[in-house]
Amino acid sequence: MRQETDQITSRFPSFGRLKSTSWCGYTLGTRDDARIEAPGPTDTRLVGLLDAMDDKALRKDLADPALQFKPATPADLPPEIDKLLPEGAEWMVSERINATITEDLYPGTFYYDRRSGQVLFDCVNPFRKEDHPAVVPSQ
Repeated sequence: MRQETDQITSRFPSFGRLKSTSWCGYTLGTRDDARIEAPGPTDTRLVGLLDAMDDKALRKDLADPALQFKPATPADLPPEIDKLLPEGAEWMVSERINATITEDLYPGTFYYDRRSGQVLFDCVNPFRKEDHPAVVPSQ
């Protein structure tokens, strides 16, 4: 279990500065993981919770009907993360948010908790944004 915020903010900068985060990363194929069949030798799953300094943007997203949040239940979490989940959480997921954060370049799900304002993230091979700058289409 790790708590370094820079590893998470560099991958998910849209959440801004973090109060705290707890996360773990591991190479797929080294643990029982039914989420991905035949992972590559360097595929890494990153799972954790983050608590943004300012959760107003998160709560604004949750209230935006265009983002089409739906109730969701996280599954197959590592035990060290599962034990940290807030009691009575109301997890919500938006496919649009997932696609925006991952830029459709890697699999990832971001569960927003209506009650605590925390985010549970579960991704495979998320990269640091500075390693993959956004490509601006030519006109």
